[in-house]
Amino acid sequence: NLSMYLVQVNDSDGINQILFNEFSGTDNQIKLAQGVAWNTLDSDTDLTWWADGYEGGGHEIDITLYGDNNDMAVQQTNQGSTTGHSFDLHMSGDGNKVQVKQQSDGDKNLNLTIYNDYNDVFVRQKGNNASHNATITLDGLYGTDLILKQMSTTDQMYTVSVDCMTVGGCAVSVTQE
Repeated sequence: NLSMYLVQVNDSDGINQILFNEFSGTDNQIKLAQGVAWNTLDSDTDLTWWADGYEGGGHEIDITLYGDNNDMAVQQTNQGSTTGHSFDLHMSGDGNKVQVKQQSDGDKNLNLTIYNDYNDVFVRQKGNNASHNATITLDGLYGTDLILKQMSTTDQMYTVSVDCMTVGGCAVSVTQE
């Protein structure tokens, strides 16, 4: 059982990195922010934050997590010249909730793989002057809900693979604006 709240702010042109190469446990609460924003992202007792000093750093998150009943919220935001946002998550277990917001300028790249049942996933990529790419694989025997929103006036690409073997089906919603 892990509760982690991590904020990275960078006002230079360097790259913020969060790398967790395999950790495991159940009932993990993980809330991460790069460039900052939050002020709720579905709370878990808020933990506030904001800050917009027009940060210029790029953002990278790469996590491998094994366990059940994980709740993960991630926000990557940026204004000004940047290399963009990259989020890679490999998760294995049951009953997971994942929320990701990538916003403002810079390319937005997301690779998400979850092997388990009962997933609830929300991804929003928003911002102009940059491409939005999402590759999502959800694999399990029971219900999965996925909402993917890509919002901007630039390139928007996605690949979604969902294995759903439940009578009630799975809900997948993709919006490109």
